[in-house]
Amino acid sequence: MVHVELKNTQFRNYFESENGFVTGTAFTKNGEMLSGKTLMNYVASFDSPEDLARILPDLNGFYAFAVRKRDSLIAGVDRIRSIPLFYGQRGDDFFLSDSADWVREKVGDNQMDSLAKEEFLLCGYVTGSDTLFPGVKQIQAGEAIIVGKDDKGNFYVGPQRYFRYLPTMDSHESEEEIFHQLDAVLDRVFKRLIDYADDRTIVVPLSGGYDSRLIVLMLKRFGYMNIVAFSYGKPGNKETMVSKEVAEKLEIKWEFVPYSNEQWYEWYRSPDMKDYFDMAGNLSSLPHIQDWPAVKALKEEKRIPENAVFVPGHTPVYCFQSSNRVETLWESKGSKGEECFFKTIKGAHYNLNRGNDKLHKERNSHYLKNYCFITKEETAAVADSWAWTERQSKFIGNSVRAYEFFGYDWWMPFWDIEFVSFYERMPYKLRLEKSLYAGYVRKEYSNQAGIPLEESPGNSGTRSQFMNRAIYLGKQLLPESLLFPVKKIRLVLNFRKDAMQFYGINTKEVVHKRIMAGFATSDSIIADDLISVLNNQICDSKKLHK
Repeated sequence: MVHVELKNTQFRNYFESENGFVTGTAFTKNGEMLSGKTLMNYVASFDSPEDLARILPDLNGFYAFAVRKRDSLIAGVDRIRSIPLFYGQRGDDFFLSDSADWVREKVGDNQMDSLAKEEFLLCGYVTGSDTLFPGVKQIQAGEAIIVGKDDKGNFYVGPQRYFRYLPTMDSHESEEEIFHQLDAVLDRVFKRLIDYADDRTIVVPLSGGYDSRLIVLMLKRFGYMNIVAFSYGKPGNKETMVSKEVAEKLEIKWEFVPYSNEQWYEWYRSPDMKDYFDMAGNLSSLPHIQDWPAVKALKEEKRIPENAVFVPGHTPVYCFQSSNRVETLWESKGSKGEECFFKTIKGAHYNLNRGNDKLHKERNSHYLKNYCFITKEETAAVADSWAWTERQSKFIGNSVRAYEFFGYDWWMPFWDIEFVSFYERMPYKLRLEKSLYAGYVRKEYSNQAGIPLEESPGNSGTRSQFMNRAIYLGKQLLPESLLFPVKKIRLVLNFRKDAMQFYGINTKEVVHKRIMAGFATSDSIIADDLISVLNNQICDSKKLHK
């Protein structure tokens, strides 16, 4: 029997019917905005699973669904898995839910998978369709599953991957032509955001970097004035000052939420944070806590309206560093082909702890069967594809749980299909250092703010760029044996002055001890804590049922 249970209805809106459920909003190819019943009618309109695989690529937005069709159940998520779904099987029963822990309980899985746990401690998420528990699976980004029974009455699960991010770099237009195309694409992307927001307050986590700055620039271009920008962290930190001055230049309302080590110690141990971890972690992802206290304060202090829409600047442009990393490994270190691919994902993603040096290969060996690594361009494309499916969907995109937890809506414009498709075709040379994209933001900022971006707050021009590049090259070229001791010393020294004050989640002594033991960031500590909590919960559950 198939069992479907929704456990997060207090955090997001679901439309349920006898056919199944849908959640989220999407635009069709013709520009029609669908949600609730209209979205259900759309995803239930297919006659066969093959038909469904043909219509899903046309849906542009953020959604999840499950539809019963004849003797089958078809469930799927959008291209970035922004709203995750989980499933498992026990005997003659199949379970599907938006809660991984509910599935775990139903399938009776009380033993973590050792490799999955080790991977989680190394990168903060579990790759592929796996979770921390072998009996619980997740639907991957750009995937739908078909659940039915074979001739013998046994359940089968057939994954249908309808989208996979893979840069093709097949554009042959000039840089000027591509620049103008980007302008036209962004116009359409932000018109969809504005249609979705429907005059509600748009709240932007404004770091002062390119991505969030471009969001407010585009909204201002369209005359959308109902904007609130916010920043947070240790009072007076550089990023906050950049954010404030950018907001002032663009005449946008700006809010600030101070963070301190002492506050983090309390926040991290609060009942609300525990509930957030249960809701956002889902036995597969490290909960994203950076925005959490700021959203909590904005809500409790009524600094934003209840129906506000959060719009973060998550993008395939800046979160993927594969092209730069592959370029350095290929040219400077002589690492080519599959060796370059594995070194790229290990250095960029399997880096929260010092652990199994071969785990990243064991978990991703299937990439060798499906892709070629003949050129650096192909290798960078596959590394980007890996990052989209794993880190972007399970950690970066999953950060919107912090908005949902406090009852807010959200939208991620840079993961609009049209923008993503445009960036997939971007020539390799223009993706290096994000040159074309960065040039576009500089020009737009200059037009609206009246000064070049290089002269705006937080941009110290050539010297800053040189220093950032020097640090990046040092990380790539120096051996790990030299880098790691230096990194440990830097982390210890930064404990009290960290801009976000993240290390306040624990005492100075505990943080120092963990850093010296090999923990690379505050995320390393949080990942270890989460595993410990899960182990304790499982032990308590076993005792309860004895």
